[in-house]
Amino acid sequence: MIINKLETYRDGGTIKVDTDKGVFYIDRRLSWPWRLSSNNKVYTTGKVYDDYPSRGNRLSNGNEIKKEIYLALENYTDDFYQKTNIDAIRSFLIKNKNE
Repeated sequence: MIINKLETYRDGGTIKVDTDKGVFYIDRRLSWPWRLSSNNKVYTTGKVYDDYPSRGNRLSNGNEIKKEIYLALENYTDDFYQKTNIDAIRSFLIKNKNE
């Protein structure tokens, strides 16, 4: 996988990753629950989507995508994001690898 562009949203951390295999959105918002019913909450943090999480579809192969993105970020450089920002995203991906 080759990363073309990386973007983060101001919603608390949704990550948009534009790659040679498609565009993926990783929900990095802090404990954002989506209520299914009054007793049930679903947390979307760490999940991978095909569009912004509130309007996209969760991808069933999210763990594989996160692993590929993690590896691709190892040598990724960006004019805007510093290495510490990229390393923080990599750290988040490895901590949420089984989401």
